[in-house]
Amino acid sequence: MRYDEIRKIEELSEYILDKYNVKVPITNIEKLVEKIGGTVVFENLKYDHNHIVKTGNESFIIKINNFYFPKDRKISDKALKRIIANELGHLFLYMGYKVNYKLWKTISIAENHVLDYNQNVDIQVFGNSLLMPRNEYDKAIDKYSVNHTIDTGIIADYFQVTLGDAIERGRTIGWF
Repeated sequence: MRYDEIRKIEELSEYILDKYNVKVPITNIEKLVEKIGGTVVFENLKYDHNHIVKTGNESFIIKINNFYFPKDRKISDKALKRIIANELGHLFLYMGYKVNYKLWKTISIAENHVLDYNQNVDIQVFGNSLLMPRNEYDKAIDKYSVNHTIDTGIIADYFQVTLGDAIERGRTIGWF
């Protein structure tokens, strides 16, 4: 993915953080979903993927498949946070929610909207940028680096994300 494409996605995530006055690190992403007009629900979708359903002109549901991700959080809260952040990327980038009214208007109410495999890279960039904005990541690097050595475990703990997500974000930004 080209730098200018990454920057546009990052700018959208930064816009969302600013518009909804979200503090980083995000401690409760489900509250963020509620703040922007949505709800997270856990349903047994059997072998279907997580998806988004438009429920009105100003509302949506993110359905998490509890067949794979049970509500009792047997999976990591960090992994669930990433999944929801990625679904928000799908919502804003490919459904146009609150950012592209024309596109949002074309989405049918009550229709399951599942991301296309080719959209996955973009939504992951959005999700990681939402959870670890570039400027905040840079500050964390400055704060937690010792002798020019970056401990990505500490960075992951600071943002309350998985180690893999912190490393991937660092690669995207250009630290690694």
